[in-house]
Amino acid sequence: MTQKPKVVIIGAGLAGLSLAMELVDEGFAVEILEANPYLGGRASDHVDRKTHDPVPIGPHVFVEWYNNLFHFLRKIGAEKLIAWEHRIFIELVHHGRHHKMRFYRLPAPLFLLPWIFLHPLMGWRDKFSNRQLLADIYFSSDEYIENLDKWNAVEYLQSMGVSPRCIEIFWGFIVLSLLNVPLQRCSAAEFAMLVKKWAHLKHRRFGFPKVGLGDVYADEAERYIKQHGGIVRRKMVVNRIIYN
Repeated sequence: MTQKPKVVIIGAGLAGLSLAMELVDEGFAVEILEANPYLGGRASDHVDRKTHDPVPIGPHVFVEWYNNLFHFLRKIGAEKLIAWEHRIFIELVHHGRHHKMRFYRLPAPLFLLPWIFLHPLMGWRDKFSNRQLLADIYFSSDEYIENLDKWNAVEYLQSMGVSPRCIEIFWGFIVLSLLNVPLQRCSAAEFAMLVKKWAHLKHRRFGFPKVGLGDVYADEAERYIKQHGGIVRRKMVVNRIIYN
């Protein structure tokens, strides 16, 4: 009997679990080593001690062009745990003031403008500082965007004349919600691709997990991997890798 080729994956975050599932489907003997007692990595959650509510520590907003992610969720039957919002993206509260960021029936890329110009926490100078940025991204080629990878998102926004307050209040929030990284660690190319992709969509909506973020997929992914012959080991810290 032919022995299955073995693959060891270090880390049981979203990438590690999804890779393991694809590999067990292809007939590999897969073993995952996770340092934490829980699975999910940054895309997981913890329970608040006072409210007992799940608090996500990773990306908690889904967008519908995450094709690979939804392929993964459908495979483990977790797609039903995403609630889609068509009217209100999120409600901001600042010093007792409430502001709802809504979806607007405007052609691309004009639907972004109400989010910026109706934002209550920025002045008009901050809002108008985005005009060069939006034009640069919307009319740019894919090759141009790829070349932005040498900068981070903050450097790119600053080069486009976006005000510091707008960078912090608006774009920092958007990027952290959708990409799970702070602007300083986000590639300018990735940032520009995110905005351009969103601007060109005809049907725009956001999804939110109905349960804790880690509860959406971690346990089901582990069960899927084990059912297909894989091994998942928790509290396994990898200190070094030795090559023969």
